[in-house]
Amino acid sequence: MTLTQENPPSASLPGLSFIKETWTKTNLPTNISDIISVQVSKNDKLVLATKKQIWQYQNNGTWSAIAFSPNAGNISQYLIADTVAYVIVNSLAYEMQLEAGQWKVIANSSFVDLATVDSDTLWGINEGGYLHKYTPGSTWIKTEIPALKLWNSNQSVGIAAKGNNFWFGLKYRAKELFDLDKNSIARETVWQIEKDKQTDITENLGLLNLSGKPFGAFGQLCITPSGVLYASTEQGIWQRSIDNSGNNLEWEQLRSQTGNIRLFPLNNSSLLTYNSRSQEVLLWNNQTWYSIPKPPHEILSAILVGDTLYVANNNSLSTISIKTAKSLELPKPRMATYLNLGKLSAAIYCQNQLFVSNENTLFTLNPNNSEPISLTSLSTTTFDMSNSGENIFIATKTELLKYNIIQNNLTTVFINPTSPTKARIDCDRNFTAYLADKVIRIFDNSTNNLVTQITIKADFVEDIVIKNNQLYVVGYNNQRNTTQKQPVQSAFLRCFQISNTLTQLWQTWGFAGNELGNDMADTRMYRVVASDREVVVLGESAGGNTAFRWNGKDLSTPTLIAYDIFNDAFDSKSAHFSYYGIIDASTGTVKRGQFSIPRLLPFSSRSNTNRVRSLAYDESNVYVGTLSAFQISDRSFTKFLGKKPPVYKDGDATLLKVSSDLASRDFWFTPGNGQVLCFDENCVVINVAADTPQNPLLNGKGRVNGEDGYVIIW
Repeated sequence: MTLTQENPPSASLPGLSFIKETWTKTNLPTNISDIISVQVSKNDKLVLATKKQIWQYQNNGTWSAIAFSPNAGNISQYLIADTVAYVIVNSLAYEMQLEAGQWKVIANSSFVDLATVDSDTLWGINEGGYLHKYTPGSTWIKTEIPALKLWNSNQSVGIAAKGNNFWFGLKYRAKELFDLDKNSIARETVWQIEKDKQTDITENLGLLNLSGKPFGAFGQLCITPSGVLYASTEQGIWQRSIDNSGNNLEWEQLRSQTGNIRLFPLNNSSLLTYNSRSQEVLLWNNQTWYSIPKPPHEILSAILVGDTLYVANNNSLSTISIKTAKSLELPKPRMATYLNLGKLSAAIYCQNQLFVSNENTLFTLNPNNSEPISLTSLSTTTFDMSNSGENIFIATKTELLKYNIIQNNLTTVFINPTSPTKARIDCDRNFTAYLADKVIRIFDNSTNNLVTQITIKADFVEDIVIKNNQLYVVGYNNQRNTTQKQPVQSAFLRCFQISNTLTQLWQTWGFAGNELGNDMADTRMYRVVASDREVVVLGESAGGNTAFRWNGKDLSTPTLIAYDIFNDAFDSKSAHFSYYGIIDASTGTVKRGQFSIPRLLPFSSRSNTNRVRSLAYDESNVYVGTLSAFQISDRSFTKFLGKKPPVYKDGDATLLKVSSDLASRDFWFTPGNGQVLCFDENCVVINVAADTPQNPLLNGKGRVNGEDGYVIIW
């Protein structure tokens, strides 16, 4: 149903106390199980409409019945106007003077299937193709509208009214027209009616379905008290000004949410959206999207009173303060600028300083100043860096180095007998693990002495992490399924105990080709980090039928968390997309995992490529940096420093922050073309093609010729 709220109260309702930080269920009248809507009366009291009764919340914390259904019928809608209230019962409309307590049937009001109010005027429609209008003291007006004859009351429809204007949107109207003349222009789905004039205002409204076909379903339509019209389709959320003197007279897309999105107009021009599948609740307010914690139940009705949001389903009423809402824009950084140091090879943030290296120099930067405060010469290019206390360990093409931050002193720990093609480094308080190609060496941090080493038996060894005297190694192997006569790549995570030798404790994944059966999509593992209790990995899957669906020990225990098309691996073909998983450090069993999948929207729902670059974890959040093909979720609508991303070109450097329970995204953002070098809770370092038209989002000016490093520090 459509909720229109006029002149909403600016303070919390009397007699109610609310928990500010979490959802709280409100006590209801006994045996309530058929709530239709939650609203606010003109005397600022909470009102619940059920199929048989209308209830009002009193100052003493109790509910009282203020009206019953006329003729004992089932109420389908209850609407509060300025001086009257309306109910629709068995397609008949009834009116009641507020606080009078007696319903009066409105003459000639038969066959009202859906209604809304503006001021004291009731507007209604039915599937016979008639528009109804009624103002107290006047007669019921019924007008035949040809476009409405296409509506079936079993289908969803959006309606809204303001002044002399009425709007309605028809589900699947675009499909019927496309089948008729193959014209894919969106039309005759959303109509504006003013007096005797009927205007099709569908043009520019995205009505493609998730497969990119030009006949997606229309969802809902609503209007805010300030006169902003909102609509939802399979492709997103849209707004349109109805002020003929305004500049915005066309549909403007606000967000590319997908699926069945319910709309609830709130104060002024704010809007609440609810995705029933993912349980995602968003607030659009002052040109910014905010995320609200997932509700404890489905939302069928919603209203905002002061800072308190009330949501109801058919048997529950819950509240939360919108002060808990988190902006979906990136937080404002302390610094965001080009470094003008050329292409960077490694970066790390520690000791409240940023350390970056290019071909032959280590630079130290203060987080409030992009000018380096010190520089140290290196003999060759840096592969990786890791921090332990006052020391930074640096893996280069030829050696392992230790840099003392306090003393600004560089010493050599180890020289490679042959230069590796790649190297990774990680250290804790006691040990440093150094990976050069497939050889891992463990060094004592206090003496720099070699403790032990091992050559990993694998085709590709990609990363290491050391934690609590345990070493974790990731990579993948080339395998073959001889039964299916197909090659397949199989990712692995291995755990070793550090002592005088390295003893393998367990392995996650690492399946042989013949074991994979229906999970023959290639899997690769590229990055690993660890906390005291958990190991977090980042890899890639070439499609959805993959060993990453399971717990890493068998191919039958599911662990994936999916709530929308950007982490649900349907229609995925063989494009490589990223996977991140959280694993029990003691057993190697996957606790939960998730894909991160770009889609070719709006032209197709097919998956696209998302290659992994960086990983970080702080036990509350997972931070993933990737190089993504077109396009990530809400690519064009997530702002940074007040600007939207540039037009896609040659791959996006993307920054994804998700909660550690993998239940929600804090943000997924791109500044445009580039390569993510480092991304964690403190900073982002990206190599971008500087001073090019596809990167106007980035502050400052980098090198005109060649790549340059761009840094964001929070």
